[in-house]
Amino acid sequence: MEKSVSPIKQAMRDAGIRSYANSEEVLKDFEKLKTENNLEQVKLLLAEGEYSSFFSLNLKEVGAFENNLELIVSDGELNFDCDDIENKSCYFKYVRLNEKIYQRHNRYYHREVNCHDCAIPNKEENMHHYGCDMEYCPRCDCQLLSCDCRKQGVYKDEPKEVNITNPKTFLKKLLVETRKFRKELTDKVLGKRACELALPAELEKAKTLFSEGKYNKAFSDFRYYVAWAKYFKVPLSKDVKEFNNQIFPFIAEEYIKTSESLRGQGTYYSNALYFLKYRIEDARNDGIKIPTKLQGHYLDICRDTALRLLEKVEKELLPEAIAKEDYYELNEFLMSASQHAKEGGLDISPRADEICKIRNQNLRKAKFNRL
Repeated sequence: MEKSVSPIKQAMRDAGIRSYANSEEVLKDFEKLKTENNLEQVKLLLAEGEYSSFFSLNLKEVGAFENNLELIVSDGELNFDCDDIENKSCYFKYVRLNEKIYQRHNRYYHREVNCHDCAIPNKEENMHHYGCDMEYCPRCDCQLLSCDCRKQGVYKDEPKEVNITNPKTFLKKLLVETRKFRKELTDKVLGKRACELALPAELEKAKTLFSEGKYNKAFSDFRYYVAWAKYFKVPLSKDVKEFNNQIFPFIAEEYIKTSESLRGQGTYYSNALYFLKYRIEDARNDGIKIPTKLQGHYLDICRDTALRLLEKVEKELLPEAIAKEDYYELNEFLMSASQHAKEGGLDISPRADEICKIRNQNLRKAKFNRL
């Protein structure tokens, strides 16, 4: 029994498309979202007080698919993959250029045993894989990869009809369809209703996890719905705000442990600092009061980071900059050190001024030598 093919995949086949820009998996996901989560069914379930179907649609995934599709459509060129794992020869023998079908070139100007780009054996009967820089265009006789001819598809067998569906037209239609689908998903009325149903129920689940000591899961699971509530501009209730402030001190302890772990890995001034910075910012945006211990730890990291950066500038970057007469990296590090020091309440101006003085002296000296 022949396996059924989805309408989208069938349309791709009819258009002569095998795959494009590595987005076939996204296509499958989008198709799955549309078939398994019919919007009318979602609206019906929301009316009955069931919200999980709305969030299972995964709005971010639909948005990511739309962005990928926009890139592909605007790019003007499709990518095709041959399944010949051994790289003996590409089995796509025909190419569609400017609305016409041409037999692909299989001639070579290459002395190596294998093609340097697509690795097939250099024999007259072999075909380069699509996208290889050694293939000639059968229409203009220039390099197919870079010529101005409009690439519209490759085919294993010669198509019976030359005037087949343009793959670009199909992709544009799919993009329009995706935009409509996303617009329905992000409908403010639909989203607001889903969040209004979800927040109270998910708050109870989070409280249960909290009572069991599963702080991270309680916080992360609940924050997912809080984020969507903010997206759909649903006001957070007093209970939600109280719970966030109740659980956050426990989460803050985990943040401190993680930042200390990053500190021990030698990536202190980048990973540990920004790990805390963004999480504290997110918590403040959610109206959560930052515990004094976490705030103090963050300021301590800012000060330590500033001193580490300053030490790197003095011992490594300044001598290198003088030798190369290139002060770009030094200036960037010095600026970062000053910003972190200011945030942490640390005065590094005497050391920073001394570095600037040495830099300026060497700049003037180098300028004088060039005269």
